[in-house]
Amino acid sequence: MRVNLSRHYLVASIGFALAAIAGSAAKAQMSAPLVGLVDVGNLGPGEIRPVLGVLGASYLQAPVALSREISRIYLAPIGGWALVQQRGRAPGLIAFAGSVPGAVQTIADAAPNAVLVSFSPMGRSAGLLFTGGNIQVLTGLAATPQVAFQVNFYDPSGVKKMAVSDDGKLLAVLTGAGQVYMLSNSTGPQVAYSGSALLGIAFLPNQATVVIADGSNGTIDLANMAGGEPFVQTVAVGVSSSGGETLVAASPDGASAYVVELGGTSACRIELATGSMQTIALPAVATRLDRLRDGDSFVFSAEPGRSAWFLTGKDAGLQAVFAAAASTTEVRRP
Repeated sequence: MRVNLSRHYLVASIGFALAAIAGSAAKAQMSAPLVGLVDVGNLGPGEIRPVLGVLGASYLQAPVALSREISRIYLAPIGGWALVQQRGRAPGLIAFAGSVPGAVQTIADAAPNAVLVSFSPMGRSAGLLFTGGNIQVLTGLAATPQVAFQVNFYDPSGVKKMAVSDDGKLLAVLTGAGQVYMLSNSTGPQVAYSGSALLGIAFLPNQATVVIADGSNGTIDLANMAGGEPFVQTVAVGVSSSGGETLVAASPDGASAYVVELGGTSACRIELATGSMQTIALPAVATRLDRLRDGDSFVFSAEPGRSAWFLTGKDAGLQAVFAAAASTTEVRRP
């Protein structure tokens, strides 16, 4: 990989300076623009925090107030809405007006207690996996959420990851044996790729094409359905990995893919048409790759009670930018 460390990310010292001004910035929080929403509740019910300011000079606010009837919240990419699990009820959808949550809209026929939730690239659809291998695909999340279709997928090695297209018509499933299956409401599961159980999968926005990032093989592949059969094309080689889980997401135009390694300290962007790569060292350990509201920036590090780091590729090159955590307390709705 080619490494560019001098111009394309902001060093941690900038982050410390931002932390020093976060307190004064919090006083003007009502007038600050919204960078996006961040889910920092990996292990609990979920904690959604607004990020105010602008990229490179932003800070995290107190968690959004949520009803105690919500036992789990899953923030969609872009942050305009979230799926929620309600105590004793079917799942629902919350739409956000900026950082203000609306009322819960229960989704008819949606099953409760999913063991895995995966959103489409722009968050308009979602796949819900349940114990026993049942999968529900939800569509219309931007306005009118509904169950589009339901399938059963069983593999003795289990399901590690899912990806769903923005139109909700196609699923990709990664098994514990490292096989990527593609399936839909009208097409049974078909093996598209065999590799590592630690690889990453993500659809291109508004397309029926899956990016498969296999750090163990050092490859980036694109897979889609052609004539009812999976078609796979290798578009890049030489993606380095130290053996950790690979996370991947695509740019809004589908022209490039961003890749980080869970627990790693580097990130790369691959141009899918040419296979060229740009790599940077990260100033914090990568724990996720969640899309922010601008579509081309991603949260790669955010934990409860701590500051956050974002990866952005909007300008000339990759940057890692810091958001300080404001000193505020959580308020929850009764």
